[in-house]
Amino acid sequence: MTKQVVIFVHGLFGKGEKTWGRFPELLRSDPLLHGAWEPALFSYPSAYVRFLFLTSAPDIQLLAQGLRTELDTRYPESAVARIAIVGHSLGGLVARRYVLDAFRGSGRCRVDGLCLYGTPHTGAGLARAASYISRFQRHLRQLCKRSEFLHELNNG
Repeated sequence: MTKQVVIFVHGLFGKGEKTWGRFPELLRSDPLLHGAWEPALFSYPSAYVRFLFLTSAPDIQLLAQGLRTELDTRYPESAVARIAIVGHSLGGLVARRYVLDAFRGSGRCRVDGLCLYGTPHTGAGLARAASYISRFQRHLRQLCKRSEFLHELNNG
């Protein structure tokens, strides 16, 4: 059980490969990290515009559950020694929600490291205006300053 995994989680309107570009490749090619850490991507639907008759975007809580399922399925405890998560923007909130839920559920978390880039911990100022343009985009509503989701995540 020496496998170590770094999970990259994209942000709002992102896609795994496009957001992270060469990061996984750089991790694989670094002489000090080569073979020690396996890069992986966790992706979720986050479209710019949701149409009325299509399903709405899943909320961040559901995305965190999806991340848990991904980790439990692809990287069970018996096969992975360490897990680190790198999150960008909304992906950082998904990762934080996963960690919080893990601690609340069992008092422990499998994630050893968490690195967040551009994560709007207290909300994004433009999210409220953007949520009016894309009304069915739940991510935008949850990213609004003083949203119920962010209040609960930060004050839990």
